[in-house]
Parts: sequence; C-alpha cells; structure tokens
Amino acid sequence: MVLMSVGVRPTLKLAQETGLAMGPSGGLQVNEFLQTSDKNIFAGGDMAEINHRVLNKTVRIPLAGPANRQGRLAANNILSKTMKPYRGSQGTTIVRFFDAVVGSTRVNFIQAQEAGLNPETIVIRKENHLGYYPGGKMLTLLLIYQKETGRLLGAQVAGEAGADRRLDVLSTAVYAGLTVVDLAELDLAYAPPFGSANDPVNIAGFTAENRISG
Repeated sequence: MVLMSVGVRPTLKLAQETGLAMGPSGGLQVNEFLQTSDKNIFAGGDMAEINHRVLNKTVRIPLAGPANRQGRLAANNILSKTMKPYRGSQGTTIVRFFDAVVGSTRVNFIQAQEAGLNPETIVIRKENHLGYYPGGKMLTLLLIYQKETGRLLGAQVAGEAGADRRLDVLSTAVYAGLTVVDLAELDLAYAPPFGSANDPVNIAGFTAENRISG
C-alpha cells in the first residue's frame, strides 16, 4: 500500500475576483468576528485564515471541527446585534492506520522554535491501563513545552488504545494555557480497565517537571 498525503488548497478564485483581501498564508483574510475585508461578507472554514492560539498569528487550519464552529459563530454574528470573536484553534488532528492511532495538537518543536518560544520536549511510554489488567497497549506521549514557564505548547500521541482520550486531554490543556505542573496534578478518571492511578498524562507531567527541576 502507498499512502500519499498532499494536503489541501482553498479555491479562492471567486473571492479574488470580488476583490477581497488575502492573508499571508494564502487564505482569505478575516477579522476576529470572521468578517472579510468587505464587512457584509463573512467567511470561515478551509479558505479562511484564523488565529493560531499558540503561535498567535493567522494560519489556515483546514479541519472539520474548527470549520463547523466558525460557521456557527459567523451565522450568530450575522444575526446578532452583539458580535462574538472567534478565539482561534491549535489544529488538533488524529488518524488511524490499521490498528495504530496517531494524533497531535500543534505546535510541533520546529514551529515553536521558529516562533521564539524556547521549547523543550519529553517523551514517555506507558501502557494505556494497569499492567496486571489484560489487554493493555503501549502508548507514546510527546510533550512540547516552554522551558521558562512550563506552559504546554503542543503534544503528540501514538498507540493502539486510549490515544484519543489522552490527546483530547492534552488539547484541552493547550487551549487552556496549562503548564506541565498542571498536567502532573490533573485528576483524571481511573479504574484498572481504563487507566492507572497515575495516568500517562500525569507521568508526562512528572517527567517534564523532573527535566525542569534538574
């Protein structure tokens, strides 16, 4: 099997012919209310440039989740007297390859370096639930965090079982601006079929704390 992932580009011909402004990453420019350069035209989804919550710059994030939420917000802003801003996305993605699951909530290490965020990374491997309970599968978690503050910048997860659950926790942590100390202290659901008293997310937080403290 050959898998080729070439990405997507928006079709912007109509917007360009209409004279709407384009953004630096090649998408349609919108403000925080999802208005284009023509205040009577709103846009969202794959063609629009939106704020990246970690990098704090406009990027295209062609994903269904952010696109649907932008559509809802744009419709509300068109119909409401008081407009609400779109607070951005960090582009959380997940994919299954046969039995393997891999996912990330971006940024990655190189992006964080280029943005001057002074990142550090740690990697841990741990079973998705207690070892004595049958059916455990190994998980790999990679955290990207800021050296000075411990703020979580991004994460990557790979495994067969439980990867999606941990990725959602880490995506929420990035969105909320949590630190690796916060990860170490998170109170996550535990019973032997589902996890460990110290979840892999907690262990990743402990490991990052150890790296910071020396």
